[in-house]
Amino acid sequence: MNGKMTEFEFEQQVRSIESAVISNVWYETDEEDALPNTGEPDYHAVSRAVYLQTADQRYFRITWADQLNIYHGFGASLKQVPLYPERNPQLIPAGHLPVWQQFFGKPVRSTTIHWQFVLHNMRHRLVPLLGMGYLRRTDYPQTIELLFDQETSLFFSALSIGENDQVATMTNHLTVFFSKTKHDFYNQPLRKW
Repeated sequence: MNGKMTEFEFEQQVRSIESAVISNVWYETDEEDALPNTGEPDYHAVSRAVYLQTADQRYFRITWADQLNIYHGFGASLKQVPLYPERNPQLIPAGHLPVWQQFFGKPVRSTTIHWQFVLHNMRHRLVPLLGMGYLRRTDYPQTIELLFDQETSLFFSALSIGENDQVATMTNHLTVFFSKTKHDFYNQPLRKW
């Protein structure tokens, strides 16, 4: 599989954040020293990655990646990383934003991977090539959900929201949703586990 991980390995990597308590957050964006679109109360268009610090001093990077050999685009990804925020000028502190305060001090109870059909999300792109045998997977991890309690979840999606709520999926862009309602408005999950 060209060094790509299996679905089981991917799931285990995502689940590694379970029971962690979030204590701080940084954004990695395309613009230096600028917070991304934070005017929307229900989502932030982060672009590159979100870094979560836990109470036990671990760091997790949530971004877009092609860890499952999708080939035609990107899905959401979460993995533990070594990080020294004070030595990384590309990271923008975001823990002070009011929307993040509700997640601090609570353990991540569980994680859910929301899967989407590759073909459904590629209709606007490379559909003619699919007949040539380029489709490597039928689904991909569109969103990673962190559940804190029955009413509090974070959703990290590999998608970009444009003008008039136009959505580009499987893209090299990360959007964080703070509301299930807003997440569901932009996503139609195929399966979750």
